[in-house]
Amino acid sequence: MREIRVLLAGNPNVGKTTLFNTLCGVHQHTGNYPGVTVDIKEGIRNCGDITLLISDLPGTYSLSAFTPDEQVARDALLTSHPDLIIQIIDATNIERNLFLTTQLMELGLPMVIALNMSDLAEESGIQIDTACLSGNIGLPVVRIVASQGKGIDELILAFIRAAEEKTPGNPCQVRYPQAIVSRLAEISGFLNDHARLLHGLTPEYAAIRLLEGDQNLSDRIHGRNVIIPVIDT
Repeated sequence: MREIRVLLAGNPNVGKTTLFNTLCGVHQHTGNYPGVTVDIKEGIRNCGDITLLISDLPGTYSLSAFTPDEQVARDALLTSHPDLIIQIIDATNIERNLFLTTQLMELGLPMVIALNMSDLAEESGIQIDTACLSGNIGLPVVRIVASQGKGIDELILAFIRAAEEKTPGNPCQVRYPQAIVSRLAEISGFLNDHARLLHGLTPEYAAIRLLEGDQNLSDRIHGRNVIIPVIDT
């Protein structure tokens, strides 16, 4: 049996837990995260010779942790070494969800977009060209209705394929002003020479978060007395 570790991420109220329940059924349990009173649901789904180990993360609007829920979601994404991230997006309000999409893409992990509540979008007169959306963000996009089980088989095939390819696809690049690009290059170059401090994070991702002033990430990285002066100069 091969195992694929999958994290379900997304904004609050996008149907993450509904999708988790649809995928795992009764094969699930609730685990506590150390140090906080926030639960993460974990479950399995067997697909032939593949076992999907699925975690339903708390809803979060960004990876800048300000609440316990956001901290748990962010820490799981950074430290649990998943094979794949599934971002569930509300099809009736795609734009609001895309800020988190850009942050997740910067992690450099295989990723699939599950466009949930597509039936409600259609009822509201919203027409979504999933092929065009996929082409623009550089990630697989699958239309689903989690509450009805629609699109689930296609979603499973998409994320097994993405996980087995072990590449982040070809995600679009976020364009920063040149001054920020220069600072990011300087910081990520330094971090690349001290990769042991990053515990699996890409230098580019860590540089962005550190430049934002992410104190939690600063504290997580050993050797911050060396790194922080580089950022502050």
